[in-house]
Amino acid sequence: MCCRILQESNDPQAFCYQAQWKTQDDLLRHIRTEHYKRLLVLMDLGSEPPLVEFHTVVETKGLDLIERARTAL
Repeated sequence: MCCRILQESNDPQAFCYQAQWKTQDDLLRHIRTEHYKRLLVLMDLGSEPPLVEFHTVVETKGLDLIERARTAL
């Protein structure tokens, strides 16, 4: 759904790669690609072991949550 690479403000040698996938199957399909393999090679070139985390979200709410919470008062 989206992807970005961010440079850490407190460490110019550190980067954060964030990607968002619609389904877990989409994520797993991406992990098997040559593109992701190249990303893994780049991470291995760092001076420290990379930190890799996968976060899953069960549900996403927006303004509807705020509206519901404020009208419940």
